Amino acid sequence: LAEEEFLEEGWDYTVKRGLPVLGATPNHPWSDKDSLEFDLICPKGSSGTLRLFIMDPDSMAEGRKQSLTVAGRMIGEYEQFQAGRWLEIPVADSDTADGRIPVVIKNLKPGANAVVSQVRFRKEL
Repeated sequence: LAEEEFLEEGWDYTVKRGLPVLGATPNHPWSDKDSLEFDLICPKGSSGTLRLFIMDPDSMAEGRKQSLTVAGRMIGEYEQFQAGRWLEIPVADSDTADGRIPVVIKNLKPGANAVVSQVRFRKEL
């Protein structure tokens, strides 16, 4: 069983680097030309799946390429996500011991930017 959180009580976010494209919520795109960085603030000891939706609808610089690091772990490099792609990253209770899930999305292609379109967390019940 799982329940998806979207800024429920005890949840929030802090953007450390990057700008909202359409609004200042996890339901609108954020981007940065070098590195998009934010913390998902959560109840300490939360575990579940961090879900990030990445999309490159304009194929910026002939297609974005970016890397993803979550809670200090390199998750991977992503490209060719013009149609959009959900990334699902397991998060252990030890990853949230301080009540934060740090996320870093780095741009790997000159002339493009790092982007995330939606942020969700599916907690384990």
